[in-house]
Amino acid sequence: MCPFGITSARRLTTPASPRLITFEDIHRQPNLLQETIALRDRLSQIADRIIADGYEHLVFIGCGSAYYTSLFGAFLFQRLTGLTAEGIEAWEFRNYWQPSNRKTIVIAQSATGGSFEVLEGVQHARNEWQLPVLAITNTLDSPLEAIADETVAFPTGQKTGPDICVITTRLMLALLAGSCHRGTDAIQLAAGGAS
Repeated sequence: MCPFGITSARRLTTPASPRLITFEDIHRQPNLLQETIALRDRLSQIADRIIADGYEHLVFIGCGSAYYTSLFGAFLFQRLTGLTAEGIEAWEFRNYWQPSNRKTIVIAQSATGGSFEVLEGVQHARNEWQLPVLAITNTLDSPLEAIADETVAFPTGQKTGPDICVITTRLMLALLAGSCHRGTDAIQLAAGGAS
C-alpha cells in the first residue's frame, strides 16, 4: 500500500506481468520534456511569423484538457507579448464566437487530433471566417493536421488521456509564447521603444 493511502494505480495486465501505467508515465516525463524543448526552433519560426504577419489577436481552442491548456495559452500570450488572446472551449467557439476587426489566428489543440468539437471549430474558422489555423497535437497524420494551415505535432504514442499530452502541449505553448515575447521585444526596440 502506498503511504498516501492509494491502494491501486491504473493497471494494464499482460500475460507476462502487470504494468503500472501511471508509473511508466511518470518515468517517461523527463525524456518527453527534453524532446518537446527540442521543438523550440520550429516554434520560434512560427512565433516570428505570427509577429511578422501582424496578427493582433490569438484565439486558443480546445476541448476537455486541451480547453484548460487553451486558457493557459491565452494567459501566457497576453502577458508576454502584448497581443490580445482568449481561450475558448471548442464547441462554444464553433457556435457562439464572433470575429472582431483585429487580425486573428486560431490555435487549435487536440492531443488525439480527432476531437469532434475541435475539428468542427477549425472547419468553421476556416470556412466561415477565413481565419488561419495553427494546430498543436500529439498525433501525426491526424484529422486536425489535415484541415489546419500548419501543425506542430509531438507524437507521444498516447492515443487518449491527458497524462502525457497535457504536459507537452503546455510546454509547446510556453515555448511559442516565449518566442513571440522575444519577437515583440525586437519590434519595440527597432521602433525605438523599451522592452
